[in-house]
Amino acid sequence: MQASTNQIISFVPGPLTAAERERHRLDRLLELRATIEALRTEQTSRDPLLAWVMENPDGAQPQNA
Repeated sequence: MQASTNQIISFVPGPLTAAERERHRLDRLLELRATIEALRTEQTSRDPLLAWVMENPDGAQPQNA
């Protein structure tokens, strides 16, 4: 298992450049992808709510709600 490090974004006065915004966006998307993959490989049998979410990716409401 490899350890990952998050880069610390230093906020300087003024707006980010287009390249900085794009890099920030890409970093957030990569983090989201990693989270989704982790959820997909999670053993859902131990967590009924997580199992339900994985079975209903379209966001359908539970029958007893």
